Amino acid sequence: EIYDKAGMAITDARGAVELALQEGFQKGEAQGFQKGEAQGYQKGEEQGIRKGEAALLLKQLTKRFGPLPDSQVETILGADSELLERWSERIFEVGTLTELLQ
Repeated sequence: EIYDKAGMAITDARGAVELALQEGFQKGEAQGFQKGEAQGYQKGEEQGIRKGEAALLLKQLTKRFGPLPDSQVETILGADSELLERWSERIFEVGTLTELLQ
């Protein structure tokens, strides 16, 4: 009888551990999904802002310097937000597009 009770206690303990692990895994998975979703949203928002900055700068540069060479358009489209902002601030201080992009 003692062995039966001990066996039942071990079985109950194993079941409790498995349940706790499963609940912990589900909670961790949900938290990981939420964090990943938030990071993805933030990254998408940053990319959208950068694309908008690049589009506006391209319009301004085209108005100022005329049609832009494809290579310089690609340079602008590949730039990060910090560089786009710097170029936007200097657009009226330079004489040529090449000078701006240096």
